[in-house]
Amino acid sequence: MKYILTHSRFEHPAGTVVYDCQVHDYGLARDDTIYTGEEHISVTLDESGDCPLFTVPVSHLNPVK
Repeated sequence: MKYILTHSRFEHPAGTVVYDCQVHDYGLARDDTIYTGEEHISVTLDESGDCPLFTVPVSHLNPVK
């Protein structure tokens, strides 16, 4: 799935296009979800879903159709 960031995340400004991560994230999104209490997923700038990846709160993503 393709998303647009609605908030800056790390060095990626709002408006950046990101994609669902298709590789194992070693529990990073789960850890961030537990730590913050807000659901996170792992995303990437790579259209194929490959690394590098970073986590982002689901509420900071706008799905692109």
